[in-house]
Amino acid sequence: MLTTRQALTGPWAGNLAGWAGTLVPGSLLVVMQELPTGYPNGWFIALSAALQFLLAGVWVAFAVTVSRRLTGEVPPAALGIVWLGVGVTRGLTGGAVALSAGLDPEWVHRIAFWCVLSVLWTPLLTYALAQAEEYRRLLNQRAQLAIELSKLEARERENAQARTQRVGAAIADALGPALEELRAGLRTASLDAATVDDIRGRLDELSVRARDFTAAREIPSGRPLGRASLVAAMTAFQLDRPVFAGLLTAAATAPVLLLLQYRVGGLPAVAEMAAGIGISTLAFMLVAAGVSRLRAPRLARFVLLRVGTLVGGGLGAASVAYLPWNWLPEDAFVALALVPLLFSAAADILTTGVALEATNARLDALIDRDHELVRSRAESLKLAEEEEAAQLLELVRGELSGRLASCAMALAFLAAGTFSDDDRERILGGIVDQLDTAAARVRELRL
Repeated sequence: MLTTRQALTGPWAGNLAGWAGTLVPGSLLVVMQELPTGYPNGWFIALSAALQFLLAGVWVAFAVTVSRRLTGEVPPAALGIVWLGVGVTRGLTGGAVALSAGLDPEWVHRIAFWCVLSVLWTPLLTYALAQAEEYRRLLNQRAQLAIELSKLEARERENAQARTQRVGAAIADALGPALEELRAGLRTASLDAATVDDIRGRLDELSVRARDFTAAREIPSGRPLGRASLVAAMTAFQLDRPVFAGLLTAAATAPVLLLLQYRVGGLPAVAEMAAGIGISTLAFMLVAAGVSRLRAPRLARFVLLRVGTLVGGGLGAASVAYLPWNWLPEDAFVALALVPLLFSAAADILTTGVALEATNARLDALIDRDHELVRSRAESLKLAEEEEAAQLLELVRGELSGRLASCAMALAFLAAGTFSDDDRERILGGIVDQLDTAAARVRELRL
């Protein structure tokens, strides 16, 4: 199971693919921050967003590379430096672009805003991406186990006649040479008591191998059902714990939105945004509670919850726009239009991280069960094949035993008595005929 430390300090710490995933949300936040700044045109905002993304990415790549070369990983202390460095880099870059446009760089506000945002959101994104990678790895591992189980099931479904022929060939390989050797020995050996005892012992040995085998055991069929759905886990988290999910989303978005509003309109604007966040959170909780009572397919409820987060964010933004106690500039209203996207993104990222952890834990349990199933099925199949071979050997022995026993008795009779050459030749010929028949029966097992 992937731990939190492994997720944050492992390959996804400063991963370029993960950093690329911050392009859109990070750029939206730049737009929200810079719209009220008063730039002469929108190109300055686009330039600020591009430079912030690129320079912060360079910082992350540099810091993470140095840390891994020195320590072999990105330890928690280095992570803190990386996250704060992202905030400082973005703040300085945004301030420099504002200064180039003849505006107040607002260094303190920009650096504080991006440091808070980076420390709050970067670990969440890293954790979610690491859990997603672990999810893909576990799915692949379970798929490989499914292939192994399919192969075992195919062997279990093998045609009985083909299996009998295969096992019969193995018996023929084991018994045939011994019978041929005995037949050849009878033609050349002197039939004294010692030789007879030796040959009788070897005849008995051919039928002893299957003595301790019992009936073939029953092999369980079918694979136990079990799924680990990410959509199901995300839906279950928000439906089963709507208050907790809503409060987590509010806690993730509040620092960002409150800092933005403080810059626009001071404490009255902060109070408005706090009320808006509360309305968004309450709306989301109500949507989740309503969806939980619907008898709808899982995917439909998942979609309704995603829509619910957008609706909740929209209601919060609308309340901020229309609350009467604070005046906002026109640009601030444009920035408010992005609030539903931020609220929805926060809800989805948090839910994804929680759901992935639960899903991966479920997958781990299913993989352990599948490993045990593979081991059990392989062992059962091995025992079944051994016991089937033993049963076939027992069947053959039932036919051979009479012949082998009569051969042994005839040998003892021949060794103990006095016979003419013709009688000895006749008795010996009968013994050889019996062994010829037994050898032929064994050879038939190959057909």
